[in-house]
Amino acid sequence: MTARGIETVENDLEAIGWGLRQVSRRSGFSRARITRLKSTTLDHDGSPAERAFRRWIADLARLHRRFYSPLSPAVPAPGNRPCLNGAGVNRALIIIGWSERFLAESLAMHRTELRRVLENGGELSPRPSRWLDVLCDGHIDLPRPDVTD
Repeated sequence: MTARGIETVENDLEAIGWGLRQVSRRSGFSRARITRLKSTTLDHDGSPAERAFRRWIADLARLHRRFYSPLSPAVPAPGNRPCLNGAGVNRALIIIGWSERFLAESLAMHRTELRRVLENGGELSPRPSRWLDVLCDGHIDLPRPDVTD
């Protein structure tokens, strides 16, 4: 929640790590429509498609707030899933909708360092790998709603 205690679409998009272009691509809404909705809250009236859009964004934001970093206490133990290599990280970035730069910042790594590790056949360590797995699973479980009016 924000300092005022009200979550807007804009705050939720910031929590997810999406900009206007990314959410427009993923939702099917125009940038102009999303810009109009940015200051609205989940309980704001609107068309059924707009309400579905706001619920979807709010659900994704809850996921990202719960798993805000690899060090979040909510991230489960690595388990038996293998650590993510370059291909796994690229798949995760596509599913989540992040750039390599945003991921590197989230991991507190320099982008070049991240790229070197992954290009040389390396893997992310277990905790960041599990964190990305959890976020990917969440994005797969929360597909974009039907936003046709």
